[in-house]
Amino acid sequence: MRKIIEYSLVSVDGVFAGAAISGFAEYRDDAYMRDGLGQALACDAMLMGRTTYEDFAAIWPIRTDPWADRINAMPKYVFSSTLEKAEWNNTTIVRGDVVAEVTKLKQQEGRDLLIYGHGLFTETLLRNCRSFLVPGC
Repeated sequence: MRKIIEYSLVSVDGVFAGAAISGFAEYRDDAYMRDGLGQALACDAMLMGRTTYEDFAAIWPIRTDPWADRINAMPKYVFSSTLEKAEWNNTTIVRGDVVAEVTKLKQQEGRDLLIYGHGLFTETLLRNCRSFLVPGC
């Protein structure tokens, strides 16, 4: 069974969204870029909610580094009941029961599933982690 890997940037005072996090780019170095690419290469697909999708769809497609090449190429699953269309390549909108749909993805063959950020989608998964039958989820 595949694992879900969550990668979140969090400030020292606990902020994980908004302007405080958007300024992190000035602190990226070669090690950060190498590790981020390595993590993306180790996973088969990305999972996200609508807000993360909208933010990322505005940023990742215009980047031109190897990490962005990987993110843009990999399958992306957006869990949303309100997103009308997904124009970022390799994106599938998933409606319905989040836990049931993620469970189906986890049971497929392949490498791990990647979540960038921590929002309502991830909170839903955490509240229902026992449903995934993973010890210590």
